[in-house]
Amino acid sequence: MLDQEQVIGEYAVRVWRNENSPSAGLGFDRILTLNQSETSPLLVEFFSGFDALSGADITGDGVPELIVTTYTGGAHCCFSVIAFSLGDTPVKILETRPSNCGGRFQDLNGDGIPEFITCDDVFAYTYCPYAASPLVQVILAYAPDVGYQPAGPRFADRYAAELPSLSAQAAAATPGGLGEWDNTTKCGVLPLVLALLYSGQPAQAWSELDRLYPYPDAALFRQEIEQTVGVSPLFALP
Repeated sequence: MLDQEQVIGEYAVRVWRNENSPSAGLGFDRILTLNQSETSPLLVEFFSGFDALSGADITGDGVPELIVTTYTGGAHCCFSVIAFSLGDTPVKILETRPSNCGGRFQDLNGDGIPEFITCDDVFAYTYCPYAASPLVQVILAYAPDVGYQPAGPRFADRYAAELPSLSAQAAAATPGGLGEWDNTTKCGVLPLVLALLYSGQPAQAWSELDRLYPYPDAALFRQEIEQTVGVSPLFALP
């Protein structure tokens, strides 16, 4: 059943609701279709809503964007934000991996092109329960012909304000105080280490880990952090 319809540029954007879905009425039964003229429609499943900037030109190239959110259900997972540039053919310029993190657009450097602010839950449940797992801030910036890419080091000042409190939290951590499975202080120290890594300060991150994590598995812990962060699509590689 057709639920919503709008036109953006030369594209028809329609939201359909599957009344026969087991999740009908729960908000997980909607599909978005995007098509131009008689072309085959592009599909987005688990449609949740339109971003407030959807239909505007957020990249400054004179072409409008379709920006939608998806949600697959669950206590806090999984969310995704997807953006298409609606030129002659739709081009996906942003798609966050389904996770516990939502996000928002905000122009951080005043150039008229908003960055996208989200978080990375790559360590959720790894060392402690979800409530204590670190959700490090992530900043994505738009690049022509590439789309939104991790850009934390370019916005290190956005991390600076939280570093003192994260440092104090790490220094005050007690063994198993955040429910760590191995009775260490991993989840107390990790938020500080990740904030430093994602803001482009690896030397300081490892220095703080050495100072604040006095357990015999410190080398293994660092290796696990490096491996996990290194493959995250939300981390800006050096």
